[in-house]
Amino acid sequence: MKTVSCVGYGKLGKFVANALEKADLGVQIVDTNAAVAPVVFSSLSDTPTADAILLTLPGYAAIKAVVDACPASIMQGKTVLCLSTLTIDQSKELLPLVESKGAELIVGAVICHRDAVGTPASYIVYSGKEAAYATIKPIVDALQGAHNAGENIIGAPLMDYTASGVHYSYVLAFYTGVAMCRKYGLPMKTYLYHTLKSLPPLAEAAKRNIFIGLDDPRSFEEVDDVIHGMEMLVCLLKKSGAKAEIRDNEPRLKKINHALYQHWNDIMSVYAKQD
Repeated sequence: MKTVSCVGYGKLGKFVANALEKADLGVQIVDTNAAVAPVVFSSLSDTPTADAILLTLPGYAAIKAVVDACPASIMQGKTVLCLSTLTIDQSKELLPLVESKGAELIVGAVICHRDAVGTPASYIVYSGKEAAYATIKPIVDALQGAHNAGENIIGAPLMDYTASGVHYSYVLAFYTGVAMCRKYGLPMKTYLYHTLKSLPPLAEAAKRNIFIGLDDPRSFEEVDDVIHGMEMLVCLLKKSGAKAEIRDNEPRLKKINHALYQHWNDIMSVYAKQD
């Protein structure tokens, strides 16, 4: 493999393209904004022949539009690597669309921060046919941190869903704490220190809650403890004056999530008013 057509040169695309160039792979930038790089192609139809196509686009609509517009003659025999965030249903819809153009699809979920791509701190989960995965090994090696979730195309999106839930739930809780610090006068330095120090034991606790074995009856006890803990959090938030209404007509866990997201909007409005 010598050349890759990188479609999308935004927040993630820049780091991906830089990592490929550092690995001595030729990179063709395809973007609607001609000012993002010295040489930019407006569409895949305008690019010289490349060995693979890599997508880092903002949203499924843009991904589908690019694939729909690309002639089969350009995609034929190539592997398309999509590093954009996809839902499970979107990955299942994209697969036959790519295959109808004579290409193979590999989906990648970037679990790490985008600036870690191409470094030892990178963590990317891939899913798709093994033969197709083998053809993009130079790309995978350049981006580093590769983890193969198998041939089922939904493997990477499923991991992305889980990782995003963990990440954004923690971010939500973190900024809740920031707002509470300002409300009750706790020094921010103290809060930040203990927040960072608590990450390793929290990770261990999460592993204990998740990985004690699905065949072990205690698994269900652990899950119930987690749900109970979330319900207690909602009660605490309500007592603190945050909006955390639980809808009675929704399943137990969905009720809690709804309440927490209500709280997120409420606490962000409070946070935005602080100096």
